[in-house]
Amino acid sequence: MLNDLEEAGEKVSFETFANTIASHLGDTKSKDGVSRLFKLYDVEDKGTIDFDSIKRVSKELGEPMTDDDLQEMMHHIHVLNRTEDPQNIQLDEFYTIVTKKAY
Repeated sequence: MLNDLEEAGEKVSFETFANTIASHLGDTKSKDGVSRLFKLYDVEDKGTIDFDSIKRVSKELGEPMTDDDLQEMMHHIHVLNRTEDPQNIQLDEFYTIVTKKAY
């Protein structure tokens, strides 16, 4: 699905990426559901999602993206959502990105 967007020349945002993953794997309507989805990325229980986590999940789900695309996605996450750390996404930030609501 994401590959189809990229082939059509569209950039894939993290919001699109996360919602695509959520539609396959989880509930984005509740804090508990978003927390479970977050844990799919944060398998080391660090409390953050980083570049390697997003890359791993995209590969596991058959939606591989280039490192450049993933870096650009991380940059946009930071700029558009004013995340605290440009290299990591925390649960409350992930929740806001996925639900468009404050945690």
